[in-house]
Amino acid sequence: MILETNRLILRPWQDSDAEELYKYAKAPAVATIAGRNVHTSVEYSRENVNNITAAIAADGYEILRRPRVMGDGYYESVVLDNDGNQIEITV
Repeated sequence: MILETNRLILRPWQDSDAEELYKYAKAPAVATIAGRNVHTSVEYSRENVNNITAAIAADGYEILRRPRVMGDGYYESVVLDNDGNQIEITV
């Protein structure tokens, strides 16, 4: 699904988006304000969430949303814990 307005387009994550994510996530000022580690490469930005999500899935937890970029610009996935809570895994 794609949602589009005059100023914004929301669509599923594409691997080609990793370069744009990295441009923001590598900036120390952005990382500090967001409470995140500074990204060291485009691959780090993508693989960090992918690896954590894969490890959680391998442990038998339900993956509600596979990794993708959300409207706030973060690449994230959502998993379900044993109590039914939704947990966001973000970069």
